[in-house]
Amino acid sequence: MKIPKKTLLITLGCSWTFGEGAGYEPGMKKKQYEKIRYSPELAWEYGWRRYVVEHFDLDHWNLGESGSSNPKQFHYAQNYFLSKKFFDAYKEHENIIVLWGLTTLRRTFMYFKESKMYENMYINDEQFWSKWNTSRDKVTRAIYKYCYDDDVALRELQSNILHWNQHFKLYPKIKHFWFDIFGSKEYTIKPKNFIDIDKPKRDLLYLICKDHEDKEDEKWKLEGSKRRDGYMVDKYSTCFGYAEEKGLVNPHSYHPLKSGYKFIGDHFIKFLTPHIENGL
Repeated sequence: MKIPKKTLLITLGCSWTFGEGAGYEPGMKKKQYEKIRYSPELAWEYGWRRYVVEHFDLDHWNLGESGSSNPKQFHYAQNYFLSKKFFDAYKEHENIIVLWGLTTLRRTFMYFKESKMYENMYINDEQFWSKWNTSRDKVTRAIYKYCYDDDVALRELQSNILHWNQHFKLYPKIKHFWFDIFGSKEYTIKPKNFIDIDKPKRDLLYLICKDHEDKEDEKWKLEGSKRRDGYMVDKYSTCFGYAEEKGLVNPHSYHPLKSGYKFIGDHFIKFLTPHIENGL
């Protein structure tokens, strides 16, 4: 389907938006996989964004990246949507679609004097810090021990959702949608532009598992289903154990297979089609 007007798709999110690991082939060893894991070319070729862009013949700009956090994506959005690049794009396009993916709550980012750069921080169980002792890890440990709370993080996320919904009202050309990447968070707000917000489970990982449902094995329904390495993303992130057991994600970084990214692309195409047919 080709959109008659010139339309730009802007995407935000973490590695699942970027397309990390999309070049994985069955049986690929970890050492070989790490060489192609972050390839922008493979992420584009086999990730879900290309399917959507080519199906609707869209222009495209991606802000999503591997390891990114919700706070980091809000930071990128602040910079981009106030930039000359965005205002030029806004003038050049008849319509703009924003697909904004929300990742785990237990990530953030911060500037560190030691490295002189912003660094991603993964706020999780202490067993995952035992091998490192950088400034970042010390700060992360302190945040986890003294500051972090899933419920507070969710409230802060909801405030940002409401803020950006108000912000985009300033731009009539923009059609903006939120989606959960892995983990269907228990929001107390229900924005109309949040994909499947009325469904208790709506995240991309869940949808992939649901599409490969084994009625004899209900592990995929369990709350807090962990990966084999014990990593607990946050209390809303489920299905990892089922996805791993059924071979729906690669065994090295737990990202979708090529077929999974294709499934996600089809999911967004199906969602966007009526909006596009009825006029953006």
